[in-house]
Amino acid sequence: MEALHFEGMAAIFGEPDRTRDVFDCGAFTKSLRASWKVRLLLNHNTDCVIGCIDDLQETSRGLYVRAHITPDLEVNRDVARLIKDGALDGLSVGFKTRKSRRDGGVRYISEAELWEVSVVTFPMAPNARIEMHGCRAAA
Repeated sequence: MEALHFEGMAAIFGEPDRTRDVFDCGAFTKSLRASWKVRLLLNHNTDCVIGCIDDLQETSRGLYVRAHITPDLEVNRDVARLIKDGALDGLSVGFKTRKSRRDGGVRYISEAELWEVSVVTFPMAPNARIEMHGCRAAA
């Protein structure tokens, strides 16, 4: 199997997710400057690292990720096939809230310590998705 490269938005700024959390623009700035490596997981399972993150940055829209699925592991062959088929297209972030405020039942997160990005079946943020035009197999 060749490595599958993909890109997408792992978190969206300013939009409530299904748990009524909203990431403020810049919520990941401090975390992205830190020295630890953000992991690429499947469904937030820390026992299922599926590849590496090649680029991670905040844009005006949210947290952009470009990553690749590491080839030659059985689970990764399945994940890559599901992504290529469009059956698995959700993205999500694992984080620890550092600063937030509540307003009317909504939690606004102004600082988050980012631990991982996951390819997920059901993203909490409906617009956090793999963008298929960015998918390609490595040569």
